Amino acid sequence: RMADSYLFPSSFGTRFRMLCFREHPLFHERFLKRQARGVSPLMNRFFAAKEEEGSFSLSKEDQHHLVTVLRSKEKEEIEIVWQGELYLSRIEKLSPLRLIKIKKLDSKTELPCPLYLGFSLLKGGHDELVFQKGTELGVSGFYPFISQRTIISLDEKDKRKRLDRYQKIVLGAAMQSKRLNIPFVHP
Repeated sequence: RMADSYLFPSSFGTRFRMLCFREHPLFHERFLKRQARGVSPLMNRFFAAKEEEGSFSLSKEDQHHLVTVLRSKEKEEIEIVWQGELYLSRIEKLSPLRLIKIKKLDSKTELPCPLYLGFSLLKGGHDELVFQKGTELGVSGFYPFISQRTIISLDEKDKRKRLDRYQKIVLGAAMQSKRLNIPFVHP
């Protein structure tokens, strides 16, 4: 972290500094030591769309994120979640994307009992924060509702759009917080 601050001033932004810091030789040495212990906090985690004969496939959005945004290369290892189980996989080919299953990993990140959160929808889009933070804290399911004192009113079209938006927020928060299950959002 000290080398990170020393190499680049804070005006460059955290993401830029982290990308450049990953190129530093000390980073690779520390990363290999962590990997030998079985700890890999920097490995990206994705939820697989389907599994076929020892290989996984991702959704179009996740493929774009992995190849274009993260600039992943062939032979790079990533974590894949399939049906609540965590797997280590390797990128065999980028175009078309082919992920090979290497081994199953033991990871217990879920709470021992399910936790459900019911809340009245908030005005101003603040309910998105409830979905994000609730997912990060371990909530298994969300039950948003409109009460007598709720200020917003939604028609069917708005409800469907919001439900899709909430599902994307929950998926992103589950990937970021390294969850094994994606919480459901009750319509």
